[in-house]
Amino acid sequence: MNLKQFYLDKTEVTNRQYHDFLRSLNKADALLHSPQGWEKSAKEGYAIYPTGMDNYPVTGVSYEDAAAFAGWVKKRLPTEDEWEAAARGQRGFRYPWGNDYEAKRANDANADPGDVVAVGSFPGDVSPFGALDMAGNVMEWVGTLEGGSPRRRSSRRTRGS
Repeated sequence: MNLKQFYLDKTEVTNRQYHDFLRSLNKADALLHSPQGWEKSAKEGYAIYPTGMDNYPVTGVSYEDAAAFAGWVKKRLPTEDEWEAAARGQRGFRYPWGNDYEAKRANDANADPGDVVAVGSFPGDVSPFGALDMAGNVMEWVGTLEGGSPRRRSSRRTRGS
């Protein structure tokens, strides 16, 4: 695979970062892009995340929500190939840390933390490029399908995660 140089954020997008995005929008757009599960706040005019969850990754967002956030920060969603390259490194590891699975190294079913945790809580889940949580915690949106085909925008009738 031959990729052009690209940048990827070190961590997943946090609730705090996504909240700042919502605050920059008009009320109607903020409500449209509000994550599933966030409480609607009459005082704020948009949805807010639970107290104490600032550094947790945002969840309950659709592809359109993720793409809108990326555009707001003047970035874009990585392609599937870019995400894979960032996760596996130049040597193409099976896991970010190497080819052998190591239980409890990432926030996955074997780590048993109970749920999503704050970004970077599993420092062993780091790619050769320094990206955290590439094997665990939450799934990330990418801008293309596997193989590079463009992702089709989905309907706004339902909220994805």
